Amino acid sequence: MVSKFQKGPGQHAHQPFTVETITRVKVIDHAKSPKTLMAYLRRVEGHSGFFSVHPSISVGKTLPKDSPILGIVMDGDVDQLKRLLAQRKCTLRDRDSFGTPLLHVRKLEYV
Repeated sequence: MVSKFQKGPGQHAHQPFTVETITRVKVIDHAKSPKTLMAYLRRVEGHSGFFSVHPSISVGKTLPKDSPILGIVMDGDVDQLKRLLAQRKCTLRDRDSFGTPLLHVRKLEYV
């Protein structure tokens, strides 16, 4: 994915744009103890030719389709989700079988 940002607040009109490149890799392991590995590499190149690279790796548990936690998220029960998070029965890094994070699962229901 490449995003080009042109003139923003505080920039001059003659200033060249910034190029941002994001690379994502998703690995889903459906073994006995399934995990999802997400790796992001964000590269930002500025108008002066300077660029920076920001790597990020996230590992989360892959939840089965019939997981009670996914049901709670789909129902929008925020209080119950907070309780499960406080009890450490789930984390926000947990994902569904497609690798979708818990906070995105409910949103996909309306797409």
